[in-house]
Amino acid sequence: MSSNWSKVAVALTALIVLATSGAAANTGNPGEDRYAEDFESDSAAPKKGKGPKFPGVGSMEAWQAALPNMQEGLQLMRQAQWDPAINHFRAALALYPYEPRCWMQIGRALEAKGANPSDIEDAYRNALKLDSNNWRGWKRLANVLYTEKRYSEARQSISNAMNMNVPPRARDEMDKMIRMIDSGEKGANTENPI
Repeated sequence: MSSNWSKVAVALTALIVLATSGAAANTGNPGEDRYAEDFESDSAAPKKGKGPKFPGVGSMEAWQAALPNMQEGLQLMRQAQWDPAINHFRAALALYPYEPRCWMQIGRALEAKGANPSDIEDAYRNALKLDSNNWRGWKRLANVLYTEKRYSEARQSISNAMNMNVPPRARDEMDKMIRMIDSGEKGANTENPI
C-alpha cells in the first residue's frame, strides 16, 4: 500500500511541477515566454512586450545596471542553461538586491535542474520577502513544500496566493493543488497510525 502512495505522490508531484513551471500554460503561440512571465506579467511590471518596470526601491541606476544580467539570465533560461542563468540572476542581485523576479527565476532554474528543495524554497522565500503580493511566488513555494510533504505549510502558501487577484485558470490550478494537499495529508495520516 505504501508503494502505491509513493507512485501517486510522484505522479502528483510531476503534475504540480508541470502546472507551476508555466509549461502547461504555454500554448506555443509566437511571443509567449514562460520564463519572462515573472518579469512581464506580475503586478510590478507593465503588459507583455514593454519590459520590466523599476520596482521603486533602491537606486534606479543600480537597477538599470542589473538589467543586462537579468535579460541574459532569461535568455539562458530559455536555452535550459540553468547554472549560467542562476549566475546571471545572482550577478543582477549583487548590483540591485531589491529585484524579487531574479529570486523567482533562480527558484525556477533550481527546480528545473533538480536542486536541493531547501535551496529552491530559500529562493522563493527571498522573492516573497521582497514582494509578498506575488501570487506566483506563493504558488511555487506551495509546490516545493508539498513535494517535501510539509502539507500545512503548503496549504498556507496556496491560501496566501488565492487571497490575491489571481487569473481564473491559475485559481483552478490552485484548487487542484489544495485537493492534492488534502490527499497527501490524508495519506500521511493513514500510513503511520498511532
